[in-house]
Amino acid sequence: MKVRRFLAGCAAGVVALVGGALLAPAPAQAAISWTLSGTSADLEGAWVHGSYWWSGGRLYVTVSVKDTIANGTSAGAYLFADYNDGGTREEWLWNGGGAGTTKTSTYSFAGNIKYLRAAECVWGSCSYMNMVRIY
Repeated sequence: MKVRRFLAGCAAGVVALVGGALLAPAPAQAAISWTLSGTSADLEGAWVHGSYWWSGGRLYVTVSVKDTIANGTSAGAYLFADYNDGGTREEWLWNGGGAGTTKTSTYSFAGNIKYLRAAECVWGSCSYMNMVRIY
């Protein structure tokens, strides 16, 4: 009787272990940091930086915009995504909180993204011609 209970307990443990391993979600990729400081997209008055990672077949991008100069204008970030199927997507993130403040947002892009470029923005315009590829 004790042997049967022992074997039944072992079998239940194996089922729980294997079943738990099969049901566990795949781990997400570790986040990769990026910054526009020191690049052709770097503008005085804004610091745009963040990270990106893959999860569930989608690209997630966190963007932070810091207003670095007390000049009464907003700092911003511009993202441009190009997809393998020919589609595109644009995103803007503006920080109107004043010098020293940071605004952060996270965006999710479809898995067929080909590349993602970014630019810093100040005075209501962005350095579109100097965008930098961040993915």
